[in-house]
Amino acid sequence: MADNRVPRFELHIKPLIRLLDRDKMLGWFDLYSYEQVVLNAKGIRQVLKGHAMPPPAWGGPWPQEWIDLFGRWVDAGFPRLELASVAAGAGYSAARSGSQISITARGRVPVEGYRVWLDLTSVSPDHRAYNLVQEPPIPVPVGPDRTFVARDQFDAAASDVTVTVVDANGSHVVPVAAASFLNVPGAPTMIREQIAIQGWIVSRKGHVDGLEQFRLGEHVLEVEYDAAFTQINGNVEALAIFRSQDKFSKIL
Repeated sequence: MADNRVPRFELHIKPLIRLLDRDKMLGWFDLYSYEQVVLNAKGIRQVLKGHAMPPPAWGGPWPQEWIDLFGRWVDAGFPRLELASVAAGAGYSAARSGSQISITARGRVPVEGYRVWLDLTSVSPDHRAYNLVQEPPIPVPVGPDRTFVARDQFDAAASDVTVTVVDANGSHVVPVAAASFLNVPGAPTMIREQIAIQGWIVSRKGHVDGLEQFRLGEHVLEVEYDAAFTQINGNVEALAIFRSQDKFSKIL
């Protein structure tokens, strides 16, 4: 079946451009700038097709499928990713547990089927910068709006780390709070099954999409998950009990 996904600058065009390519062209324009690539798209397309000048010796020609992809992007009207919006009163949260930092964004999209994620734009030992982006489905269905949760996790050795996110409403500094959690590899279904086998009881289920709560005596764990993410939140004692179980030795 043919792929009808719309090519977008940040997803499909910019990743084709090497740092070497950008550096060699900076005397004329910036290949990492959406606006400047759009302005010079006709000339770039001619060069890629070999109609304007021979390919540079330091790179060689693009393969035909890359040239075709660039042409599809131009013909589609230079689409790019949209900036998403977080929900009023919810927004962003970031927490540190040991060397791990987890950031979460919550908001709404126009209809079901949108993809929303935190797109990493800059990284250093003490700073992470993101764009909160969304990609609409093709075709866009008709229906009510939907909630979304976008997350990222990373290790940070620096004691003081700042996180910033740019979305449709501007730039935001997200404070990093202390917390206790584990980022656990494995499918969410498998994790939930193992927690249940271990003796934890679901005390509240489905109250928020992608969030479930488990209880063992006075100890409580909250499991946050989506298709590519599972995080287990709890106090130090609850997490210690969870980690002590032999059933989890293969996944922790």
